[in-house]
Formats: sequence, structure tokens, C-alpha cells
Amino acid sequence: MLTEHIAFWPAARQAAAIRAREFSAHDLLHLYATRIERLNPDLNAIVTLDLDRAARDAAVVDERLARRETIGPLAGVPITIKDAIAVGGMRSTCGAVELRDHVPSHDAPAVASLRAAGAVIVGKTNVPRWCNAETETHNELFGTTNNPWDLGRSVGGSSGGSAAAVAAGLSSCDLGTDIGGSVRIPSHYCGTFALKPSFGVVPQLGYLSHVGAGRVGADMNVFGPITRSAEDLALLLDVLAGPAPEDALAWRVALPAARRARLADYRIGTWFDERDLPVAAAYRAVLERAGEALRAAGAHVEASHPEVRFREQLDLWMALAGSAASPSLPDDIRTAASGSHLRWLRNQERREALRDRW
Repeated sequence: MLTEHIAFWPAARQAAAIRAREFSAHDLLHLYATRIERLNPDLNAIVTLDLDRAARDAAVVDERLARRETIGPLAGVPITIKDAIAVGGMRSTCGAVELRDHVPSHDAPAVASLRAAGAVIVGKTNVPRWCNAETETHNELFGTTNNPWDLGRSVGGSSGGSAAAVAAGLSSCDLGTDIGGSVRIPSHYCGTFALKPSFGVVPQLGYLSHVGAGRVGADMNVFGPITRSAEDLALLLDVLAGPAPEDALAWRVALPAARRARLADYRIGTWFDERDLPVAAAYRAVLERAGEALRAAGAHVEASHPEVRFREQLDLWMALAGSAASPSLPDDIRTAASGSHLRWLRNQERREALRDRW
């Protein structure tokens, strides 16, 4: 019987222990299944569970290790997937009643990459309906996800079930999605780590943002991991990064190593004084302490940012995000939010100009 604290080990450490035969993938799955049974009814973080298939997948990992076969970097690690992402053979709804009985026939490419790396997928985590611009995780199908630190508080959104499951030790890590903070806001609320990768690094086919979605990628959106350590973010990004399957013959994603190895080699800019986005005093104090800690560790830290205006960036983001999210919006506002193709092209030009300045 594994002790409870192992559920909170980083995924990298869990996988290493399974490869070293310190405990089995079956044992680790059983630990998480026990915690899910005990804690999830109050949290409502995991909304679809398939422990039978997970047990079969864990058994395969253990059998391959017994034969001394090489297993991927996530060997036997139990993970969850945000319910906005297609998982083959598992109910995938994006929190919408229209997809109440939707069971995809195939994994999204990013999910397939996790499986190929040895991950054991145990279930799906809660989202707001269609992952619309919500900082709350609630939908008509599954209800509200509660914060594991205080059941009366919010988990944020839209990857709220993801962050709650990881924070509570119901899952080792989770694959979420992000347009405007959907892995980062819940991680802030729940105390987990999250990464929004650069657009195009992780294939996002299988994103269920509306009825019939999943066959093409959605602009502005990315798939990103939620974990309990920065080390695990790097591990999962290495697993997830790559082209969509149909592009694999023509191009590849090769992420470069960090250009510098010491904090003293980095220049870090802070941007705390902004008229259009005042920072609360208590939160600013935390950020300033972080800046001081970086400075004390040798980094060059200064109040500095490129010649861009916050309001200009926010207005452009709102226009682009409205267009990108328009397929899931109600009919009466969909056209107004999406605009014309010409407007989209002009906004793309503005986006490239801002990228150049950054």
C-alpha cells in the first residue's frame, strides 16, 4: 500500500520510481483511485472516470517493464484530460448538453502523444460550457467544481477541474486549454503550475469548442499542461510538442535548449505601474518580493517593457478572441463577435506589428 504523499510527488519522480520497480503502475493508479473515491464527490473536479481502461493500461506498463522494455517518460503516471479535449472511447462533452453522449472514436493528437509516452489516462475534468470566457467552472451537465483548499471558493476557469484535480492529488497532472488564461488562472487559484505554450507548438486538433469541432485547430487557443512542479511542465511540453499528424511528413517542432544557464545571465523586465491595469497592493507586494529574490540571485531586474500600450494589446486581444470563440457563442451575438474576414486579416496585421515590437 503506497503512502498518501506519493500522490503529490512530481510526475517525473513517479515515472522514475515505476521504471526502477520501486512500485508498480497498478499500485500508483490504485492510490489515485482511492483518493478520487474519497475526495472527488466534494470537489467535483473529475466528471468522467474510466478506471477499467486505466487499469488495463497500467497493467501493460507493468508487463512491458517486467520484460525490460523501454517505456516512455510518463511511464505509468495517472493523468486527467480537460473535458474540452477529445479522448477516444471516453465521454467528452466540453460541459455542453449538446455533447452529453459524445464519445470520440479517436484521441486528440496531444492525448495520443501522452499515451505513447506511457501516461495512464483516468478521466476527464470539469469545464464551463464550451469553455467560454469564464473565470468559474460550472455547467448544466456536471455542476460546479470547488476549490480543494476551501470548498466555498472558486477554482477559476476554464481549466478549473484540471487545476483542482492536480492540486488535490486526484491526478498527477492534466492537459488543459488556454486562450486568455484558462490554464493559468485556475493554477493561480489552486496553487498548481501551468504553461500556455507558444501558438503552434502543441497540436490542438480535437478541441471541442462547439458541435462538430475538433477537425481543425482554433486560432488563439493552445493546449497546455497543469502540474505540481516546473520540472513537470518541461517534461510534458517535451512530450506534447510536435506537428499535427497530417503535417508530420513535412515539418517538425524542435524546441531549442535555454540559451543561458544562470540567472545572472538574464535581463528581467517588470511592469507594475500601468494606468489601465492597476495591481492590487497585496499582490504587487508578492511580485516585488519575487523581483527582489531574482535580483539577489544575480539577475538584472528593472522596470521596463517594450514600446507598447497595454490598452492597445487588450483591445486587439478582445477582438481576436471574440472571433476565435464565436462558433460557441449564441446565435444572436455570433455574427457581431466574429466580424468579417477582412477585419480578421487587419487584426492579424496588428498582431504581427505588436510581435515585432516585443
